[in-house]
Amino acid sequence: DAPIVLSDLYAWMGLAESARDTLVSALMRQGQNDVLMGRLKNLSGQDTSLLVRDLERIRVERPADGWLLWFIGEAHYFHQVAMRNARDFSKAYESLDRAEESFQQARGLRADFANSCDQWLHLVRCGRGWALWQEGRVDDAAQAFLTALEVTPEMLEPSPETGTLRLGIEAVVGDAFQNRDMTRARSILRRVTQVHTQDAMWFNNLGLACRDIAEPQVRRLNLPLTGLEVFPTLPDDLGALFEESWSAYSAAVALAPGDPNIVNDHALIAVYYLDHDLDVAEKGLHIAISLGEERLLTIDKELEPEVWRRTDMAVGDAWENLAYIDLMRYERTDRAAQFLDKSNEHWPFQNRDGVRRLRRVLRDLSNPDQP
Repeated sequence: DAPIVLSDLYAWMGLAESARDTLVSALMRQGQNDVLMGRLKNLSGQDTSLLVRDLERIRVERPADGWLLWFIGEAHYFHQVAMRNARDFSKAYESLDRAEESFQQARGLRADFANSCDQWLHLVRCGRGWALWQEGRVDDAAQAFLTALEVTPEMLEPSPETGTLRLGIEAVVGDAFQNRDMTRARSILRRVTQVHTQDAMWFNNLGLACRDIAEPQVRRLNLPLTGLEVFPTLPDDLGALFEESWSAYSAAVALAPGDPNIVNDHALIAVYYLDHDLDVAEKGLHIAISLGEERLLTIDKELEPEVWRRTDMAVGDAWENLAYIDLMRYERTDRAAQFLDKSNEHWPFQNRDGVRRLRRVLRDLSNPDQP
């Protein structure tokens, strides 16, 4: 107890450095002592660099002490957080490297620390991603987050809380979508969904990215995507993108069969771009309508206007897509007017450009002899 008594006396006298030196010397001699370590951490206060410096001094005398190395890893982790907040990224990366090295060594030296070290190593990998993100190195941040996911996929958090891997992945994917870089979004989401197969929205977003890469190219080519055989008119690379989109949306529907937006988006791919599964798409559109109408009954339009708008729009989109199947794929006219009227009952109501175009198609198909 002598080092503790002496350290407390120094601290009481306002001699914080002497108090820490006393504890450092004791830890150099004794090794593992949780009380001494707790006092040393308390004396460091909010200055993470003090604890890093003191523990590294002890490490010189005890380089193979797994217990000490664990605390060194922890100290460097918190120091990198402080350095990130101070925007001193070179020091942040240095501490991240030291933290990773220390936890790896502690894990090898102390089998009883393995689980704890694995959890900390996950935090370190995530911390590296967030440091890169804060520095504005978005592509490097994406690679860091993807590495963290691939190394320990079981540690992916259930919700996107501050500093988590899940939030990091959503941040880099969101950045790609915001900048309309669908190729980058697709690349990230392909790696994510290869490892983590239980998130409907990530599969949904992969389907969307593939679709958004291919659709502008289809429009530029001005391809006649009508009738029952549209796929042979698509270049192979675009056909492959739509097939990948269909596959991703299929996985999303399997995980979230009660989401009308996902069910509708899934059906849309076959409705417009595939020669197979039109029957599946048509059935899916009726399901999306039913799901959406049920959900609308539970939504307070005043309290959740955005949720209401998205749900109501999904119902209208599904009716419009049913009309598209009849008119553009089957050249059938007996139900299309009803489907289009139903679509106009939902947001954005009469401002649906697709409905206006389909009404012109309906008119032409109904009166083929009129110029």
